Amino acid sequence: MNLNYSLSTLILLSPLAAAQVTIDDRTCGTAPLQQDYRGTLSTTPSGRVCQYWTTQSPHSHSVTPDNYPNMGLGHHNYCRNADGEPGGAWCYTQDSDKRWEYCDVSACGTVTNPTLPASAGEGEPVTLEEIAEMYTKT
Repeated sequence: MNLNYSLSTLILLSPLAAAQVTIDDRTCGTAPLQQDYRGTLSTTPSGRVCQYWTTQSPHSHSVTPDNYPNMGLGHHNYCRNADGEPGGAWCYTQDSDKRWEYCDVSACGTVTNPTLPASAGEGEPVTLEEIAEMYTKT
């Protein structure tokens, strides 16, 4: 099962607690702005390759790591939304005819009402695969 998440930050609640689990490893973006996205997507849906945030060619710009500290910019070309564009994560493109485009970043989700395996709470270890099978993304 491919969840598009790293299960390393899966937070499990006690079976006695309200059953809600949040999956968020920052390879997804919280809608609508996706300013928390820190994944490595570097192409747009049209197939254009993103320009490095630290370069000024082919497009000069002011969305730089110095101007937007702590917003995930750096010497890379990964999609980000440092300036709060309303459509989510985006990038300048390496195509001199197209200045910038939005990126197709997966939305972060919250999983509700999981069904715990029969072995839960009985001292038996539960594997990450079993955990992944318990949940569906909403």
